[in-house]
Amino acid sequence: MTQTPSTSSSRESSNNRHGAGAWGDFMDVMKETEYTARFAGHWVYTGTGLRDGDRFALGAVGYETDAALYRDVDGVPRITGADGTPPSFVILATADLRHWRRYGQGGHATMGVFRLGAGTVFNAATVNWGNRLADPVVDRITRNVLDRLSAPRDPSRWDAIGPAPELAALVACEHAFWALTPDGTLLVRAACGQNLPWRPAVAPRDAADDPPVCLAAPHEAVSGMAVGLYAVTPRGRLLYREPVREPAPWEAIGTAPAGIRALAGADGTLFAITEDDRIRCLPLARLAEGDRCWTDAGSAAEAVSLTAAGGLLFAVDRRGRLRCRPPAAGGHGGDLIGPRPGRRPHDHRRVRRTSGRPRRRRPAAMARHRPLELTRPTRTDERHRHAAQRSPWGRTGPGPTGPTCGSAGQIRTMRLFMNSSTPS
Repeated sequence: MTQTPSTSSSRESSNNRHGAGAWGDFMDVMKETEYTARFAGHWVYTGTGLRDGDRFALGAVGYETDAALYRDVDGVPRITGADGTPPSFVILATADLRHWRRYGQGGHATMGVFRLGAGTVFNAATVNWGNRLADPVVDRITRNVLDRLSAPRDPSRWDAIGPAPELAALVACEHAFWALTPDGTLLVRAACGQNLPWRPAVAPRDAADDPPVCLAAPHEAVSGMAVGLYAVTPRGRLLYREPVREPAPWEAIGTAPAGIRALAGADGTLFAITEDDRIRCLPLARLAEGDRCWTDAGSAAEAVSLTAAGGLLFAVDRRGRLRCRPPAAGGHGGDLIGPRPGRRPHDHRRVRRTSGRPRRRRPAAMARHRPLELTRPTRTDERHRHAAQRSPWGRTGPGPTGPTCGSAGQIRTMRLFMNSSTPS
């Protein structure tokens, strides 16, 4: 089932080379076969009541199946891509059919969904799905898919992409999400739509007495200052760490203003929000030359979180409003670009991403994402104009419902391009 204008079928992109089959007198074996839910928090399962590990759709796994090559990552399936499966493919359910080798062909079945151009493809991975629409779960999944893919595109919609522990900061760097817990522990997981677990990126204990509290990840090197993780500590240290999953140290590379509560990187510059409600900036080129002085860049307009995308700074303020401004010194606090409904007014913990995905969580343990679409200001070449501009902000629509940060809950991410065929 596809959402137009996608033109490829699921079989073309997720073929049955690794699927299974039971034919002739052995076809009745499919009546004993069912799927196992692997991502019950996904929108496809809305209203089914299923949890991960639950079995469903008895008899729907028909006599021929499709399957993508995957490997288990701490109990969660993750495609390998070695068979040409699109990198955005998210596995929702699996069936181990290797025992079908005695009935025709052994293999697997992998029900899932992926993006293709401007469209979305749902692959039930079986020829017998339609014969089991009387099953309440099969019926509800089918309704969810038809309703979702036939509805007009909603840029304000948020989708679950996986679990989230309690986090204080979040960035994306080199195809991975990196996060800090409130005690300064660094976590990492792949930047994709699959519900993958977080793993600790263990670092030496040289930062244990002054752990990082804010993160930024500039998307390109400047004057020898490498792409990677930049952080600040409560004692005003500016740190750098390579974005590698094996143990690596935090290296002190400079100082930072006191009381920083948010950090972001844009256009080769670090921007920080301080407790006195100011934005301060430090160009990486100056830092490379040994200049560690931060410059006042104007009012923070009560912002409590900060990120950057497409040559703009984005923030959420104390009243739960999403704002944006050019990354230039001076100017006012920026233009409003949308509300953040359900946000706790005085919860100042922040989660952010430097490639365009402000994030917040609510108490439920599921990460989410939504497209980022600006309607104001219109920019033809913001990178060449921002230095002369003031600091206005544009509208994208509402954020996710529910509290934004606090106890273990849901991260929300914002996808920069709605029509991207790669996962967030």
